Amino acid sequence: MEENKNTHWRTIMNTKFLSGDELPEDGKVVTIKDFSNEKFFSPRTKKEEDNVILLFKELSKPMILTNRKAKQISKAIGTPFMGEWANKQVHIYPVIEKHFGEMFKVVNIKKNIVVVKEELTPDSDKWDKAKESLKSGAITIEKIKQHYELSEVNRLKLIK
Repeated sequence: MEENKNTHWRTIMNTKFLSGDELPEDGKVVTIKDFSNEKFFSPRTKKEEDNVILLFKELSKPMILTNRKAKQISKAIGTPFMGEWANKQVHIYPVIEKHFGEMFKVVNIKKNIVVVKEELTPDSDKWDKAKESLKSGAITIEKIKQHYELSEVNRLKLIK
């Protein structure tokens, strides 16, 4: 671990479920992979209970699905049917809430806002710089596609 790095303990502990402390402040867009049932201890009831967890393609840890999170996801995706949630994206982000008499960062959900990317074409003012950067190895086609729409025809022109 780097010295002098101000790291929250939850980000380095080997906890089983996703916590709000493990998310960047602006959140993260994730794709729902699947859901599953799991038994674990509830601090509220002091008993082991069946719970639903959500698995995401981009994260190694699952998220505990609470009633509130299920409602948020239903609203964001447009359906309460969990079988239709697979491969849908949501934006998860941390919020601070009071639970069990203490303040915690918890995971909250909102609809993924689709960002429309500018198309990269030979007429674009960024074309020459992209072509140069690609040729020098400073950037890859995949990196370009993260920021711009790139048709197959223009991709081929760019790599020539």
